[in-house]
Amino acid sequence: MTDEFLTFLKDNGGSFRKAADDELKKLDKLSEIGLPDSFKKFLSQHVLNNELKFEDEYVFYGIDRMYEENFDYVPFASTLDGDAICIDIHDNTYPVRQCSHDLLSDEEEISYYKKEMITLNFNYENVIKVSPLLADGGFDGFVEALKKEEAGTYSVTEILANL
Repeated sequence: MTDEFLTFLKDNGGSFRKAADDELKKLDKLSEIGLPDSFKKFLSQHVLNNELKFEDEYVFYGIDRMYEENFDYVPFASTLDGDAICIDIHDNTYPVRQCSHDLLSDEEEISYYKKEMITLNFNYENVIKVSPLLADGGFDGFVEALKKEEAGTYSVTEILANL
C-alpha cells in the first residue's frame, strides 16, 4: 500500500521528511481513533514538505493538516473545491470517500433538496450515504485508481443525483 503511494506522490512532485516529535504525537492521537497502522508508519517516515496538488482534483495533506481537519473520518487530502478525501476508519477495509463540504459543513444535520427538502441526522450512516466511494479495494484501490488516472471526484449535483 504505502510504497506505491510514496512512488505516486514522488512522481507527482512530492518531497518528504521524517515526522517531527510533535507530529508523531498527532499520529498517535489519529491512531487512537482508527488511522491504519500502515498509514501511520508511512506518515512517520514520509511527511510531505508542502501540500501536494494532483491534477485539478486533489490536494494531499501533511500530518498537521490531517490532525486539524477532524477525527471521525481522517481526511488526508481534499478536492480543489474543498471536499475532504477521507479514510473511513469505521470500516476495516479503509475505503476512501469524498465528503462534501456543502452537505456536511453543519455537522448537526445534512440537508438537501431533491423534489422536496430532505433533512438527515448527522451520523455515520448518513454521512456514508452522501459520501461517495472513490475506488473499490480500500486505500490500495484508491492509489491504483490514482495511478491509472481513474480516480475522479464528484460534484454535489452528482452526489445528490445518486441518492
